[in-house]
Amino acid sequence: MTLVHSLWAHHALALRFAAQLWPAGAVHTDTDVILNGAFLTHAALVEPTPLVRIGEASAAWPAQTRSPQRFITVLLTRVVRIDTVPHSSRLDVWVDARFDKCRPNFAAARLVGRVSAHRHPRMLLHPVSGDSRGLVRLPHDLTTGDLIAVPCEGATPLFDVRTGTPPVDHARGDAADPGEDDPSAPCRK
Repeated sequence: MTLVHSLWAHHALALRFAAQLWPAGAVHTDTDVILNGAFLTHAALVEPTPLVRIGEASAAWPAQTRSPQRFITVLLTRVVRIDTVPHSSRLDVWVDARFDKCRPNFAAARLVGRVSAHRHPRMLLHPVSGDSRGLVRLPHDLTTGDLIAVPCEGATPLFDVRTGTPPVDHARGDAADPGEDDPSAPCRK
């Protein structure tokens, strides 16, 4: 076996492993991910980001993850800022979603919405609020407004990844501090 064959086999294994981190039946195109017949890029045109899509895990999924749940959430988030780390070529990428209440598989994160032929160096993906972050490999020509899809273990509700939403008080079953302009807020007398 030559070095080229070894590299090709390694690349094929990496792609097969990454595909298992996405919901069953997910179709990857050059520019998009299709889940249950719906394109993620179309969803981002009609709904604000971040947004989530939840699907069943593939049959091979439990062997690679630590979650007992049989679901995978795809988190679609938008790039809001990109910084170059001083004295380095690494980029810090800031997105409009939180990661601290979900279990993202950053290794399988991908750009959606356009094709890029640029190399895929390691970048640090940061939420605009919250402390969690992770290393991803995304195209070096990433720009503000680009969409990034990140598969997450388990079923993650939208309010867990949205920034700027009040935390939910699970004991009461509603937002802990609803705004005065919120028509669904309970009346206070």
